[in-house]
Amino acid sequence: MVRIAVVGMIQLISAMCPNEVSLLLPLNELLYGLYDLDRGKVVALLGPTKVSHSPGIATSDELFRAMAAAAMTCLVERTAMTRAQAAKDVARRLSRMGYKHPSGKEIKPAQIVAWREKMMTELAAENRAVGRYQTALYWVKDEEPQAALTFLLNALPGVSPARNPKLDFGRSTRRKRARFAYDARYGAEFRCCLGGAVT
Repeated sequence: MVRIAVVGMIQLISAMCPNEVSLLLPLNELLYGLYDLDRGKVVALLGPTKVSHSPGIATSDELFRAMAAAAMTCLVERTAMTRAQAAKDVARRLSRMGYKHPSGKEIKPAQIVAWREKMMTELAAENRAVGRYQTALYWVKDEEPQAALTFLLNALPGVSPARNPKLDFGRSTRRKRARFAYDARYGAEFRCCLGGAVT
């Protein structure tokens, strides 16, 4: 799927900017690198950077946690639910959608509580997921609690693609998702902030 997307971008740029060959060089390098990965070879472009500390969890997992935390915050701040009740509700919804922890186990309410605490105590300038958490809450701040919650959860596939091997989306990838008014109101900017590619 990733290679297909890259090929599509190459074709689009070639059609729109036929005289700007240099624009295609990085995408071609990426495409060739992805082919090499399938053969067991890791090129420099896709190789990990050596760091002196633990690299932490994947960005897609961090952003997933940010959205789950935002959903819990909506319930805590806008309904009569306690933190424990809100975390349990979000965990139940995630399980019903087919989401699991990277370990393959069910996501526990206590984990969602911990994710939310992290989003509320760390800085957006230092953690991209915190920025996603804050942006998500900002864009749904004027919506009814259930509408905001539903939209945040339905935005999850855009944060963590269904083919992410660390996540099992189960039925959510096959169920036709409802359409919401947010796209019409906020357009591509909103989709990029919540569920689009991270730049």
